[in-house]
Amino acid sequence: MNKTEAGVVRREIQEAIKPILESHGLALTSCNARFDDTTFNLTVKSSDPTAPLDKWELQVVGLPDKTPAGTVFRYGNRTYTLTGINLRARKFPINATRDDGKQFKLPESAATAIREALGKEDDD
Repeated sequence: MNKTEAGVVRREIQEAIKPILESHGLALTSCNARFDDTTFNLTVKSSDPTAPLDKWELQVVGLPDKTPAGTVFRYGNRTYTLTGINLRARKFPINATRDDGKQFKLPESAATAIREALGKEDDD
């Protein structure tokens, strides 16, 4: 198997499993493949996008207790959606998906942008 073939197989499997995960209330968070001449290994990770974020983790990065996953905020010149907190990633504990679908780990300074976005939602 070559790189092009592996990429095609991974994309096809990824598209096929998205509806299955969604039917169970889960979202695909990553789909990575490794291959060589005789094997193809796929790792799939998913999460519950509606699960509440941990109150303590939110406080550690400077966010209000009830900050929901899915909060949309501007950071730099791009728009992101908050997906979670990972305190083991000390330099980049805020997980978010950029407006183009790419996942990022952001520094704690992004909490300011998230708090501002929450304040704007309260004004609506």
